[in-house]
Amino acid sequence: MGYGSAIRFLEQASYGADPASIAKVQAIGRAAWLAEQFRAPMTPLPDALEATPGGSQEGMSRLQTTWILNALNAPDQLRHRVAFALHSILVVSAVDLGEHRQYVPYLRILHEEAFGNYRRLLERITLNPAMGRYLNMLNNAKANPARNTVANENYARELMQLFTIGLVELNPNGTPKTGNPASYNETHVSELAKVFTGWTSAPMNGAAPKFRAPDNWAEPMIPIEAEHDTTAKAILPGVTIPAGQMARQDLASALDAIFNHPNVGPFVSYRLIQRLVTSNPSPAYVDRVARVFNSNSGGVRGDLKSVVEAILTDPEAGTGAGPYSELNADQGSLREPLALTLNIIRALDMRSNGGLASTVSGVGQNLFYPGSVFSYFSPFSKPGPEFQALNATTAMNAVNLIYRLASNGLGSAAVLDLNPWDQLATNPDALITAAANALNRGTVNSNVRATILQAVNAQTSNRMKAITALYLVGASPQVLVKR
Repeated sequence: MGYGSAIRFLEQASYGADPASIAKVQAIGRAAWLAEQFRAPMTPLPDALEATPGGSQEGMSRLQTTWILNALNAPDQLRHRVAFALHSILVVSAVDLGEHRQYVPYLRILHEEAFGNYRRLLERITLNPAMGRYLNMLNNAKANPARNTVANENYARELMQLFTIGLVELNPNGTPKTGNPASYNETHVSELAKVFTGWTSAPMNGAAPKFRAPDNWAEPMIPIEAEHDTTAKAILPGVTIPAGQMARQDLASALDAIFNHPNVGPFVSYRLIQRLVTSNPSPAYVDRVARVFNSNSGGVRGDLKSVVEAILTDPEAGTGAGPYSELNADQGSLREPLALTLNIIRALDMRSNGGLASTVSGVGQNLFYPGSVFSYFSPFSKPGPEFQALNATTAMNAVNLIYRLASNGLGSAAVLDLNPWDQLATNPDALITAAANALNRGTVNSNVRATILQAVNAQTSNRMKAITALYLVGASPQVLVKR
């Protein structure tokens, strides 16, 4: 694999290319690297600290820091990348769940199931107490006519709209069917909501199960049958769950039916391609990946390992054995703030203590605090989801961040050894080439090079020449927009 293609592959399959990972991919190839990553054990996420004597619970700061350190340094890079992609689809936000103990079990599910089966992931996420709290399935009671109450529809709605099916029927390539026929209607949402009644926190310390039990964030929710709606439920066109089933039976029936809906393959494949490779995948790309989702080489539906491999090795990912070239003008994506920051730190082989969450937030992405169930950026936004984070303030903050990274302006959060760059600065052409090799897949067009060279030559010290070259290459459109 060529140098530029190896870097592009690592930007898609990890949190960026560092010198060691580039050398490894070039030495063993894409397939062997993926095989190693699929076998790599999961880097653990830390348990929450005990509450203080006054009852105060640990917040999110240490979890953010640990997760960033893992994303920068842990050997299971692909797992981290895919888990975060799944987090951007199956959203839980610390805006509503801002305690470490609430959030880490949810994150662990995403990491554990990153290469598992989407059906199992759906069930584990459905029964996760953080998801239960976030989308109101936790302590969701069946309808009570005497109190004029009905089952809460929030989880039912988002499960179908954002996690699995979408609003309209899709062709196998992800495009809407002619006339945009609806996948389901409001009645189906109301009926599906009945499936998710009766679930509450698992009992703690040997207590008896009861509805509205004290919060238990560490274990899956359990059903209390007295609060579960046992009527028949018409949850999708042509799909009715029979009356008289228990809560777990209803849950299995509903998730099986939804998981097997023909929309799920193209819907989920499209979103995973968005998060890993390109904001606007072609219908042909979606079709190829969705076929793998629908049935892998062993005939298994929903195998995420096979889906991820198909996404990253597809011809449109641009990481094949041929000569490196930019993707088509309508392909690629604006680097989301987290990826931009981590990509540069890894590319420059910097040291970090992980304390970057507030810095990334300033560029438009507050780690683990997506603004809504639509995630950090809506997947439906054009020209690409990440452009929702781009405004005058975040654009200025992004280029300022790149300057701070290049000039050691973030303290122990990101430390760059500038000495080798000082030595290169005696030859400005070689300096710019080295900066492009590190930050821009080894390419820089002639007009951009000429402008950067002029700015470098205007500096009087080798240190400022080095900083200027790194800053201007890093802040170039060719780096900010990955194609």
